[in-house]
Amino acid sequence: MDKTTSHSNQELVVDFLATNSLKADRPLVVADSGQHTGYRVNGTPKEVIFAQKLYEDSSVRQRLEKYGAKSLLVPELLSIIIGKGTRGEDGDLTPIQLGSLVAETIDNQKNGTVGDLRFLRFEQLENIGGIDKETACRILAAVELGKRSYFDPVPDKPQINDPVVAVSLLQEELMWQEQEKFAVIFMDCRHQFLSKDVFFTGSATETLVSPQTIFREALKRQATRLIVAHNHPSGNVSASAADLQLTKSLIEAGRLLEIKIQDHLIFGKGGWNSLRSDTCLWYEE
Repeated sequence: MDKTTSHSNQELVVDFLATNSLKADRPLVVADSGQHTGYRVNGTPKEVIFAQKLYEDSSVRQRLEKYGAKSLLVPELLSIIIGKGTRGEDGDLTPIQLGSLVAETIDNQKNGTVGDLRFLRFEQLENIGGIDKETACRILAAVELGKRSYFDPVPDKPQINDPVVAVSLLQEELMWQEQEKFAVIFMDCRHQFLSKDVFFTGSATETLVSPQTIFREALKRQATRLIVAHNHPSGNVSASAADLQLTKSLIEAGRLLEIKIQDHLIFGKGGWNSLRSDTCLWYEE
């Protein structure tokens, strides 16, 4: 292949990657063809692209500098974290090829999305040919930084007059969980934060909540305001009929004990919903 042809191919693939037909948050799987490295996109042959030198480290870094990290595919982002190639059983592997193997492992996880990076374990990465302990540690460290950066820090004793503050307090416990969990924020009469706890853990679809336990803890902690919350592992943050009935029961029980239920939040895979804002359950207040 002469330099003119190589340059032309590179420009063609760059233009193709720059279009909206490729989403950088989709896990893409490597497809080897001779010395070429390709990516499977939406599983159809006409969308499989091949290039020789374009996907090497320098080109990936150049595109990151020019177009930003959002322009890169998942294997390319991983290749920058991996940093170096390695010798595998079947020959040398470039960082892009190693990143593609990690992306393929993600693709085989429960949801098959890039979000499953959060659940990768050290042993899984070590089982990928060409990924050594140092590289596995680097990938897991980058994933952990990403998770931590998602959570906004809040003051130690915040005043909670906005559901966004409550979301910040509970998202680490509830946002990305694979099992349904139920949590409570305890506050005083001025909406000042006292404490928080996860009280119930259920299956992937439901959890059993005991109102008695919730109010017993509220009395023990001298709390007069509560925000209750749970997650939907499916990611759907709409309230179910059971969610609405539970909220209504908690509000009514709270009135008898002079403990107000300020809100019921539902979390799910990056989203959340405030039932106080979304329903008429508090109309009597």
